[in-house]
Amino acid sequence: MKNPFAPLMNMYRRPSPQAVASDDLYDAEHSLLEALKDREWAEARIAAYEARLQRLRVYIIKGEAA
Repeated sequence: MKNPFAPLMNMYRRPSPQAVASDDLYDAEHSLLEALKDREWAEARIAAYEARLQRLRVYIIKGEAA
């Protein structure tokens, strides 16, 4: 006869090392994706600021020449 409390007992068991490692791997992959997303955003912001600085420099140089 199967124990009707088996699912409840399994909920409170210590997870296996493989399960812990699997959870850790999932968290690490998620953190990597977040870091890559943040780096992509930062690179886009850097490019935008560089373009803005270049436009402002050209504007100022043309304004001084006039």
